[in-house]
Amino acid sequence: MLRNNPGMTWKVNGITGGDSTVAIAAKGLYAAPAIITDSHSVKVTATSIVVPSVPALARVTFDNFLAMLAAYR
Repeated sequence: MLRNNPGMTWKVNGITGGDSTVAIAAKGLYAAPAIITDSHSVKVTATSIVVPSVPALARVTFDNFLAMLAAYR
């Protein structure tokens, strides 16, 4: 499992460990932003330190749950 591999480098939007709005821990635990940004998504990349030429990439998309509830009323 990638999340438990200490031999990984984790990035959010190309920034190792993320930034002040979105963050990912050294073991891959991602913390979503408190406020959803205009882009509504981030790119999470996991790169093996042993084989850096084969990164794994995931696009994480945020939905505003309260707005979705209001739309379905």
